[in-house]
Amino acid sequence: LHHSHRTQSLFGIYGAALPSHGRDLALTLRDQLWQLTAPLGTAELARARQQVCSALLMGYESRLVQVEDVGTQWLQTGYYTLVREMVERVMGV
Repeated sequence: LHHSHRTQSLFGIYGAALPSHGRDLALTLRDQLWQLTAPLGTAELARARQQVCSALLMGYESRLVQVEDVGTQWLQTGYYTLVREMVERVMGV
């Protein structure tokens, strides 16, 4: 969540399972990615915005996270985006 990328379309998906459940994990990840193609309802979009903003703000309660984020953003993009601006961007989606 706290990573900055030069492209806004970059995202990741992660899963872990015992080797005996690898196929089930792959099918679950496939299904989750497929669901990304479905249109979002207004309530679902509002819930997603709130969840992203909450995670951002809770993460920034730690001074260590703040300092790490400043360094990561600066190294990756050459500038720093304030949390307030990130929240405004999320709420503008």
